[in-house]
Amino acid sequence: MPGENSFQLRYYESVMDSILSGTLALNSELVIASMNPAAEHILGFKMQECIGFPLQRLLDPVLGSDGAQRLAAGLKAVLRDRFALSHELVIANRIIELKASPLVDSQEAVMGVVLVLEDITERKQAEAALAEERNLLRTLIDNLPDFVYAKDTQGRYVLKNLADGRLMDAASPAEVVGKTDYDCYPPEVAARFAAGDPAVIRSGQPLIDQEELITTATGSQRWLLTTKAPWRDHQGQIVGLVGICHDITERKAAEEMLRNLSLTDDLTGLYNRRGFLALAEQQLKLARRMKQSALLLFGDMDKVKTINDTWGHPQGDLAIIEIATVLKETSRESDIVARLGGDEFAVLALEAPESSAQTMVTRLMENLEAHNARGDRYYKLTFSVGIARYDPEAPCSVTDLIKQADSSMYQQKQGKI
Repeated sequence: MPGENSFQLRYYESVMDSILSGTLALNSELVIASMNPAAEHILGFKMQECIGFPLQRLLDPVLGSDGAQRLAAGLKAVLRDRFALSHELVIANRIIELKASPLVDSQEAVMGVVLVLEDITERKQAEAALAEERNLLRTLIDNLPDFVYAKDTQGRYVLKNLADGRLMDAASPAEVVGKTDYDCYPPEVAARFAAGDPAVIRSGQPLIDQEELITTATGSQRWLLTTKAPWRDHQGQIVGLVGICHDITERKAAEEMLRNLSLTDDLTGLYNRRGFLALAEQQLKLARRMKQSALLLFGDMDKVKTINDTWGHPQGDLAIIEIATVLKETSRESDIVARLGGDEFAVLALEAPESSAQTMVTRLMENLEAHNARGDRYYKLTFSVGIARYDPEAPCSVTDLIKQADSSMYQQKQGKI
């Protein structure tokens, strides 16, 4: 009915006038047949100025002749090939997204083109700001010396920085994305990582400053100080974890060096008194629990003062080093050998029965004589020793054992005078 058609037409016009997107209808000659108020606002032209006007000529001053021609060519292709076109325009410093699709009649014949215009300036600015922020964040992350990564709940990497990529011997961080620890580390290291990650994800609690010794993809060993925290989405749901690892290998090496310096004798490289007392006390506790006996050999070098006074202290230091070498060669690998100070030395032999005491002394003296036979010096190295036995049934301290062995050694030394 004519009234019904009029009503529908008015309905469609009202809908088009009320939507925020700009809409235009072009005939097959790309002449503007209709447009809504939003299109007027976006294009900057009044409807009266546009209806019956070719779109290309209208946009020449706005886009330039080249830009208007390229758009017209694209719209003609929409008419010819019946496909949708998406294109971005810049009008009055605003970014406009244009979408074109063929307009067909009831017989499916192409009548023209429908254009939908959307001002996407704010969206583009927000995307650019977000991209800039991401680029800044990526620059910061990639230039950190620490290893930074993120994993999903399945243990797959979704982010890695350059340092962490190099740790895995990857050409780039992107090469590791989508892989798990088992794809990147030796099995024992991957298993340790895989065992710790689920606990963070399951509990929702961070793991802070855990020290880990790992073997890298290239086979080198590194100490890492690791912090892991749950990674949550905008709804607060845990979707993975983020991790930061600080390489503390050099610090560990320095600590080990300091520890060795505090427990070893600078001149001979043997344990010093502090190191000997600490280790020996620990071993004697173990011997007591295991019901094992041990022997403590205590001795000092004879006539050190004479060597120092006659040939100088450097020669005296050399003599002490040689005694230390003989003691080390005589002892087993499990024995604790120390220079207690000056010319005093001690050897704690574990799992050594009392019957082996004389064997120890005899072997030491034989090695000392063999050393003297090789030496080119004006004096012979001599050494006075005493031995004390540790009985697990009647335990005593290391200090008490030293006193017993010292008393035995003193008797031997007196016999040499």
